[in-house]
Amino acid sequence: MSPSKPKVLWASPIDPRFCAYSGDAMEPGVMSSLAELLGQPIVSIKPGHGNDIVKVEDTMGSTGVIRLGGIADVLVTTSEKLVLCFRAADCAIFAIEATLPDGTIVRTLGHSGQQGAFAKSSTISAAIEWLLERGAALDSFRIKMGPSICPDCYGEVDVLKKLIFDAFAFGLTYNQVEASRVCTKCGDKKLHSNRNPHRPSSWGDPDDKTTWRDPRRTAYLFLP
Repeated sequence: MSPSKPKVLWASPIDPRFCAYSGDAMEPGVMSSLAELLGQPIVSIKPGHGNDIVKVEDTMGSTGVIRLGGIADVLVTTSEKLVLCFRAADCAIFAIEATLPDGTIVRTLGHSGQQGAFAKSSTISAAIEWLLERGAALDSFRIKMGPSICPDCYGEVDVLKKLIFDAFAFGLTYNQVEASRVCTKCGDKKLHSNRNPHRPSSWGDPDDKTTWRDPRRTAYLFLP
C-alpha cells in the first residue's frame, strides 16, 4: 500500500519554508511522495551528532530524493531549486538564512542533539562560523529552531536553550532568532519521538532504556 499524501505538521510562524511533514520519513516511499508533492529535489544526509558541514549546489540532474553519502549535521546551499532535509525525532533542527557580500542568499539546515549542542564547537556555532568566514553579514542572519524534546522529558538537559545561547554569543539579537518550544514527546503527538510511550510493544520495553527507541522519524525541511 502506497503511503498517504504528506501533510504539513508544523511550520515556522515567521518562515513557513522551514517545516515538518507527516509520515514516517524512514518508511520506503514517504520521502519520494514528499518530493513529488513539492516538485523539487530533496537533499538529505545521515546525521552524526557532530559539526561537519556539507555544501550542496548541483544535483547533476538528479530528481526526487537525493541521499548524500557520508555523515554531516549541517547542509548548506545557495541553490533556489533544492529542498534541504534532516530526518529526526527528538533532536533540534535549525534553519539559518544569511546573505553574502555579493547578495547571494545562503540557506543552512542543521541537526543537533545533546552531543552536538554541548561539543566544544557546537553544531550551530560551526554553522554560523562557516557563514561568517565567507563574509555573510551578521545583521542578515535569520535563525529558526524547530520542535525538539523539552528538558522535562530529557533529564533536565535543554538542548534548545544551549543552541540559542550559542547563537547570541555571536552577537545575534532576539529579533533574529526564533525558537519553537513545542516538545516532540509531551507536545505535538503527531511529531515522532524516540521516547514515544504509545508505540507498539514490539519496539521494546518502556522500562528498559536500551530498547526504548521509537524508530520513526519526522522529515524537517527548509524549502527554497
